[in-house]
Order: sequence, then C-alpha cells, then structure tokens
Amino acid sequence: MARTFDLSGLSEDELTDLIDEATSIRAIRQADRRRETARSGPERQRQDANDPNHGTIPTPTPR
Repeated sequence: MARTFDLSGLSEDELTDLIDEATSIRAIRQADRRRETARSGPERQRQDANDPNHGTIPTPTPR
C-alpha cells in the first residue's frame, strides 16, 4: 500500500533533510531487524507451545 505525498512545495534543503532523516530511520530499522534475526537465529531453540517442556511458566486459568 503505497502512499502518495505532495513534496512539490518543499525547497531543495527541505527535501535533502527529509531524505537524510528517512535514510537514518531506515538504517535504524534494518539494524533492529538484524539484531532480532541474530537473537532468534537457527542455533537458538525456538519455543513450541505444544511441547510440554517448552520452558514457559504455567499460570492458573480463571474459573
């Protein structure tokens, strides 16, 4: 779902600032994704809620 923004009223400096900020935000998001991928990499055991030994602490259910 692509959004359309009217940037025609922005000056050259404003466009440059906008591009720089967007690039910075993109880099931060990519770094976060890489960190998350590294944390849940193939060497880490994933939790399977159907496995009785999956490691979560059971909580009582309300009656």
